[in-house]
Amino acid sequence: MAEHILTNYTPTVLSAYYEPFFGGGAVYFKLFQNLKITTGTKVVLNDLNRPLMETYVEIQLHPDSVFSELRQLADSWSEDNTGTFDRVRHEWNAGKQSAARHIFLRQSSFNGLWRENKSGQMNAPAGRYERLSLPSLERIKAVAGSLRHAEVRTGEWLKALPEEFVDGTFIFCDPPYLGGFSAYTGRKWSIEDLTSLVVEAKSMADRGATVVLTHAVNDDLLAILKAKWPRHRKEAYGMRRRINSDPTKRGKVPEWIITGEKT
Repeated sequence: MAEHILTNYTPTVLSAYYEPFFGGGAVYFKLFQNLKITTGTKVVLNDLNRPLMETYVEIQLHPDSVFSELRQLADSWSEDNTGTFDRVRHEWNAGKQSAARHIFLRQSSFNGLWRENKSGQMNAPAGRYERLSLPSLERIKAVAGSLRHAEVRTGEWLKALPEEFVDGTFIFCDPPYLGGFSAYTGRKWSIEDLTSLVVEAKSMADRGATVVLTHAVNDDLLAILKAKWPRHRKEAYGMRRRINSDPTKRGKVPEWIITGEKT
């Protein structure tokens, strides 16, 4: 989808980029790789997932140290897979946290899940892998370079959005899905949250920003769009999903790419 958004929805000149639900950042990194993001582009990247965003900040500032610690964890895991995972998870929940530990727990947990309970404790189980897929030093430094001029935030999505826009402002929103897995931060994404986002997206589009909202095809969202953003455009796009409590809903599923009408 990132390539599709780059090709079909990105402003020709990109002066400012905002992503309030950053997550894995696929769209941002694709834009950077294709030189749409430059040193002159204002960039604000935000997510409510504190461990994730603190990981990006640490990579941004200290990529070599992140890689060094990650290699130590990988060496320990190669000697005792489950024991190392359980120890690092316990230490994480006790406050011994770092970017390398976050990456390690994500890559060694079941299906790559990061899940927290209501107390903010990481509680995803260990996965069963013959080998870990961990980023190389080159990859970590590439991520650090792409974040060099970005403002990386942790907080509520609304606070990451601009109040005023310049020409070439692009706002990409990929929020949690209604009815989908939503235990990454210990709080639920509600229909009221989604309604507020649609209202804000319409307002920003009406004020001249390029706004793209992505979401799984959903009857509740369709009703919200009809009521709150009737003059929108949407395109169905097939996405592959490997995580779902219902195995029949894994694989290629339709998602909407939603934006304002062309003027």
